[in-house]
Amino acid sequence: MMKPADWTKKMSVWQSPDQMRMLVYDCAQSVGGTAVLAKHGYGFWRDSWIPAEYSRLSGADQVRLIDADFPDFETSQIGIEKQFEATEVLEPTRRRGDEIKADVVRAEAGLSTVRDDPSERWLTWGSANLALKEASDKRGKELSQRDRVGDLSELVRLFCFRG
Repeated sequence: MMKPADWTKKMSVWQSPDQMRMLVYDCAQSVGGTAVLAKHGYGFWRDSWIPAEYSRLSGADQVRLIDADFPDFETSQIGIEKQFEATEVLEPTRRRGDEIKADVVRAEAGLSTVRDDPSERWLTWGSANLALKEASDKRGKELSQRDRVGDLSELVRLFCFRG
């Protein structure tokens, strides 16, 4: 089985969005599918899933992880390279991965991992905008504290999770 550092190295070279998506899929499968979200040492997986999906949706020609704390990834489209930092906002009572950890336990016990997802818990346009503002404020504070904004071409707030 490949180690996390090996996966990160593979995802840090320029490749097509489809190639990145295949690496993301292969990595997850190598450690048990969605269990990758809760597996110690595999935080990079989420950081690779986001650029894989974003680059495909944005029409980028190439994508790669950046093996540094900031920014997270780069895309290239018709020769124009852009750097991105992704962040997330969670509700105060929710911790990332709790559902996945519960799913792993249920799956190991032979139980279904399908959960009810009532529409009243879905993001609305207003709650999505509020979550994006919170993510922007959160990341902006972190960036100004680190004085690392530099020549970062864009700050992307891609995904907001609501439990």
